[in-house]
Amino acid sequence: MGKALVGLFENVDSARSAKIVLESLGITSENAEIILKEEYDEKLHRLNAYGFSTEDINSIDNGFKDGEVVLSVRHTSNYKDVFKSLINSNAKTVFTSTEYSSSSDDKIFNNDEEKNEIHRLENISQADNSISEDDLKLYLHEEKLDISKEKIKSGEIVIRRETIEEIKTIHVPVIREEVVIEKIVLNDNSEKRQEIERIIVMQEEIEIKKSAIIKEKLDIKKVQVKDSLQIRDLLKKEELEII
Repeated sequence: MGKALVGLFENVDSARSAKIVLESLGITSENAEIILKEEYDEKLHRLNAYGFSTEDINSIDNGFKDGEVVLSVRHTSNYKDVFKSLINSNAKTVFTSTEYSSSSDDKIFNNDEEKNEIHRLENISQADNSISEDDLKLYLHEEKLDISKEKIKSGEIVIRRETIEEIKTIHVPVIREEVVIEKIVLNDNSEKRQEIERIIVMQEEIEIKKSAIIKEKLDIKKVQVKDSLQIRDLLKKEELEII
């Protein structure tokens, strides 16, 4: 009897390093394999036969779709050491199956009767085991910032035209023609002129007209200005400490 384990790693190099460490525990390349994309669907289906729960299968599938690398370890009796080795090799998450018979490790169940039988055997094995599946499953969490942007109204501008009245004084020169009647008095060799009357015969009149002219032109437009804001916050993450 033994258990299968699956470790999710951040990249292929981490998974390969973990696989090398497993070889020192006696896990051969045949029983420890990195699942590649082209064979993932087939290997994922086989994990059902290894005794992984549907919840674990979904978690492994989601991790694979998110770019994580899957390292699968087939049935092994020293699964506790394998579990610790995967954790020490920086596995992000480690899943363990329920116990199962090695004769069924390559079997794929195709009907409800066979599925029910393997579940019955798993329940018996779990009852005899002092360490449950949950005791060997460890999840490390890390906080991440979720940043979103929202447009808010920070103010408004009111633009209006206002008419201002003012009085202006302008000096305009005008011309007029006058007829001057003078009286001339002759005294010996001199003459004396005396104005008798002035008669205006022509004069300029002022005609006032007002017209509006363009004095200034204003262009009003809205532009976007890009800026960068620095956000600082305290994040928590969990790290494994083995004592």
